[in-house]
Amino acid sequence: MFGTQDGHRRHLVRQELAKSDVYVLGVEAPEDPLGADILHITTVEVGNEYEVLPIFTDPGLALKAKADEPEWESLQILLVNGGALLKAEDATGMLLINPGSDSEFKLPVSSGTDELPEGRAA
Repeated sequence: MFGTQDGHRRHLVRQELAKSDVYVLGVEAPEDPLGADILHITTVEVGNEYEVLPIFTDPGLALKAKADEPEWESLQILLVNGGALLKAEDATGMLLINPGSDSEFKLPVSSGTDELPEGRAA
């Protein structure tokens, strides 16, 4: 379980994300409530499987992620509302903010918990 400080930090990040636009990798999908089919990665650690959604606060970080992952080359960099990501009906798992950068941050999608899946370090 995380201490009060970790929970407070996640709460602050969640509040900021709710009122911000962020960049994601995916393809435009006008029929989707978010307007995009967004890249999700299934991760298995310590026997637990969960979805991870990489999001970026800077388009340069998204470009770097595309360069580092050849299978993401064909994906577009899309601007989406962070609040909509948090409220999406199929939102489960973990948001990975700025993956691979010094500012990487893991945030459970559910506001009901600020715990990471078992076996995950903050």
